[in-house]
This record gives sequence, structure tokens and C-alpha cells, in this order.
Amino acid sequence: MEILLTTFNRAKYLTPSLRSLFESDLGDSTLHIYDDCSEQPEALEALDSISELAPLFNPQVKLHKNKVNLGCDKNITISARKVIEETGCDYIVTTDSDTVYNKDWLNFLKAQFEKDKIKSDGIAAISLFNAEAHRVAGKYDDDLNIKQSLGGMTVAVKSSYFFEMDETAAFTMRSDNSDGKPWYCWDWEVVYRSMDKGEKLLCSNKSYVQHIGKYGAHSRGDGSWEKNMIADNNQKIEQSIELLLSVETSRLKEETQEEVIYEINAAVTTLESIQEVLNEEESYIDKVLNV
Repeated sequence: MEILLTTFNRAKYLTPSLRSLFESDLGDSTLHIYDDCSEQPEALEALDSISELAPLFNPQVKLHKNKVNLGCDKNITISARKVIEETGCDYIVTTDSDTVYNKDWLNFLKAQFEKDKIKSDGIAAISLFNAEAHRVAGKYDDDLNIKQSLGGMTVAVKSSYFFEMDETAAFTMRSDNSDGKPWYCWDWEVVYRSMDKGEKLLCSNKSYVQHIGKYGAHSRGDGSWEKNMIADNNQKIEQSIELLLSVETSRLKEETQEEVIYEINAAVTTLESIQEVLNEEESYIDKVLNV
């Protein structure tokens, strides 16, 4: 089973995410990393360290660096196509650069595809992150639930879906979201196409992965962030929460500083405008008095 990790900057998340991924049991699977022209020195350093990290844990890793920035959705779609064309895999696992992993996440996922029921049913995707934001439609078996929708974090997607998306835009624009504005997102393309095909979206009952970032291409921190990775990774969860809090605190400090600077600049601009008016008034009064 091929694994795809796409990334852009996110230096504070990328290093612990890569370490967690390498420490998990990847077996004979290949990890394909596509960097979308990262600019942060720390992110570039983390990517360069792959040559040092990977041999320690013996996963097969292929690192690709895009020549131009494609953006989140287009990078995932085009990169997935390249991996599928290269390997001929029936399913490809997409992972995020702000994720920590249970050691056995991939073994569990592979075991699901060995089930006769999975082989015979029409399965569009299987996710390992049981987010409450994506509602359960029913029970599939003891390990899996049927979901109404899935996110794109650590999900095995049927390869053919990536070739059915619009090739020029890498996704189809829709206008059926709450505010009525056109929007696009590759994982929602999978959701809509699975509905059209009548193929199931499945998710593990317990999460085998955990987000350590709240902000991304389609998230501004206002969605759910569940601390729900399975119990034998409590230490890793605590570490991920500590990392999240430190990053969020740093971000809030930066935002606060920016807001203060903005307010000061706005106040200065206002004072300058008032001063200009006063100068004009003073000049007018002088003219009147001198007449």
C-alpha cells in the first residue's frame, strides 16, 4: 500500500510528524513525500533530515520537491496520480504533515483490506481518524463504521477517484455549502463521488492517528479538534497536545503583536489625519485674521 504525504512549510509540525511516522511500522510500504515549495528554513531542514531519519527506521522513502507551488488540493491530487501511475496501487493513503501515528496504524489498515466483506463491497475510502465532525451513518463491522463524510487525514482512497476529478483544476467547484459561495476541496470531491457511485465511506471506530495542528488550507481553527487517538498512545497524545499548545501560544503572541502594531499604525494614521485638518483650520483662521 502506497503512502502519500504532502507538505508546505509547517516546520513546527513537520519534524514530530515525520518522526512519529518513521517510528510506526511501515512494513514494505513506500512513503512518497511531495513538498509544495516550502520556504521556511526549519521546514527545509526537516525535509533534508529525511536522509538521516529514514535509514534509522528502514522505511522506503521517496522525496519530491515541486518546481512551482500548486496549493494544497492540487498538490495532493497531482501527486496521488503520479504515485498511482508509478506503482499501479488500487488504494493510496493520504497523510498530513501535522499528524502523529499509532505504531500499528498501517497494519490495522492493511488488515481491513484483507477482509472478504471489504473485497466484495464497494468501498470508496477507509479513514483512521474518527472525527466527530464527520457523522456516523451506521455500523459496518466490529472495527469500522460507515460515515456520511470523511476528511483527508490518513485515509485510504480508491485510486480511480483521483483520475475522475477535473484534470485542469484538480477538483470540481461546487456552490452547495452554507454561504452559497463556490468552494473546492479534494476530499469532499471523494465524498460527493462516493455518493454518486453508491460506494461506502468507512472509518475505524477508534482513531489510529491524531492531529497536532488546527490550522491548514481548509481549517482556520474553528472546527473540531478531537484528542481521540487510541489509549495505548496516551504519552504521544500528551506530547502532541503540548506541541499544539506551544505552537498556538506562539501564534497568538505573534497575532497579538501584529494586532497591536496594526492598532498603533491606525491610531497614528488617525492622529496624522486630525493634525492635517487642524493645520488646514489654523491656516484658514490665519488667512481670515490677516484680511
